[in-house]
Amino acid sequence: MLKRRARVWNAGRRGRAGRPTTLLAACRAVALRDGSGAVTRLPDVFVARYRGDSARAARTYFATLWRLLRPPLIAGRDAVAPRIWST
Repeated sequence: MLKRRARVWNAGRRGRAGRPTTLLAACRAVALRDGSGAVTRLPDVFVARYRGDSARAARTYFATLWRLLRPPLIAGRDAVAPRIWST
């Protein structure tokens, strides 16, 4: 049975002019080894979905998307993984 997982990122109000389209294209270009994924942009939110059997593939997919989205959406902050992800 395929399991579904989803993450939501706040797209913020700043940078609406053009940047979200570029970010969305970059997110949609992320390749998956197992399962399938999709990214949708709502007015103020990016929604990422993964469908598959591999928790590792889902985590890798969402972490990759997070690294793409974090720097442009939170200006001046590098995409350093939170320590909690290592536990």
